[in-house]
Amino acid sequence: MNRETMHDLSDLMPVLRPVPERDGLSLLAEAIVRRAAIDYDAALRMRALHPGNPRWAMLCRENETFFRSDWCALLSAVDGEELLRRLRDYAARPGSVPLSRIGGDPLPWE
Repeated sequence: MNRETMHDLSDLMPVLRPVPERDGLSLLAEAIVRRAAIDYDAALRMRALHPGNPRWAMLCRENETFFRSDWCALLSAVDGEELLRRLRDYAARPGSVPLSRIGGDPLPWE
């Protein structure tokens, strides 16, 4: 993918402080937060497409609760409110690529 076709994720970076050691537990903790970000992005997009479906609103609320939780703060140094704001802005941006399609590429806070 060339520079012109890459999607700009710079406004979502970085809200995760560096983890000094990359042991298995820190990688697992990061993966949990990464998966929650992908799930939240998908739920936001589906809620916008299907506003009458309560499933997507419920999934958005569940992810918002996670990002605001002490558990999320324990798993990583993510500022949950800031990440929620950036994910909402990113999902609402015309032409933005769903985070689930980014694959192994770094997510917005990496």
